[in-house]
Amino acid sequence: MTRFDRVAALLRRLDGVFACPVCEAPLAVGADDGCLLCGCRHSFDLAIYGYVNLLLSTQRKSRLPGYTADVLRARRAVLDQGFFAPMIRKVAARVIQRLQARPSGDPALILDAGCGEGYVTSAVAARLREKLGRAVDAVGLDISKEGIRIAARHDHSVAWCVANIARRLPFVTGKFDALTNVLSPANPPEFHRVLRPDGTLVKVVPMDNHLVELREALYERREEGGRTTEKSVAELAPWFDVTGAERLNYAVLLHEEARRDVVKMSPLFWKAKKDRLASLQQTGIDRVRVDLLVITATAR
Repeated sequence: MTRFDRVAALLRRLDGVFACPVCEAPLAVGADDGCLLCGCRHSFDLAIYGYVNLLLSTQRKSRLPGYTADVLRARRAVLDQGFFAPMIRKVAARVIQRLQARPSGDPALILDAGCGEGYVTSAVAARLREKLGRAVDAVGLDISKEGIRIAARHDHSVAWCVANIARRLPFVTGKFDALTNVLSPANPPEFHRVLRPDGTLVKVVPMDNHLVELREALYERREEGGRTTEKSVAELAPWFDVTGAERLNYAVLLHEEARRDVVKMSPLFWKAKKDRLASLQQTGIDRVRVDLLVITATAR
């Protein structure tokens, strides 16, 4: 079975989960396995890389929205060394805790909204399959076509799609058991809509000390007071009951090959002064702090 065939088979298993971004009708795999098709005959081709693009031209502000390929490759290289391993374990544990309380039967269905290059999506899905003892289907969504291409090349067990997290999500209402949203913008009303009743949301938010060494090296002064637990929880309150908010704070020692990649993997370097950026990219950085808030919530 080719990669294309495997992805078509996965999408066929998810018939009725995806929704047409034009008319909102359910999408299903077409007769030739090469596209997703709705009842109004709107059609979306399955890319040769193994993903489907559901981003309409009216839903993007630039021709190639999202992170660039260089940023995403750098991020993947750093994450491959275990940069977010503690966070991945924590996120998976929170989803597992919720899903174990439900009767087993149909495969669990999870969505990673804002999945980037797909590393965290794949790692969480693999951990769920290992620990839950039941089938798990996963969908990864991001606005970056480059990110989704990288994700699809690395993992054929996840259904990858390009879409805008800030707009109506291309899914039928009430389909997902759990939704993860890691270091990405949130869309709480849409998250609530696509989750099943009592579905689980696990959101990961960067806190003040996240990548603080990079910020101190790239900027003249360190910015404080951006995110608080209270603010992050309040954003979800109209749609979700927050059941947990845990701070995750640890240092990462970087191997030689990751010391320069970590500079490029974050939006922090986009507005940095050229001289500071050039200096840091030349020397690299050998230690950074990860400071995250892991929020668990239940859809009302």
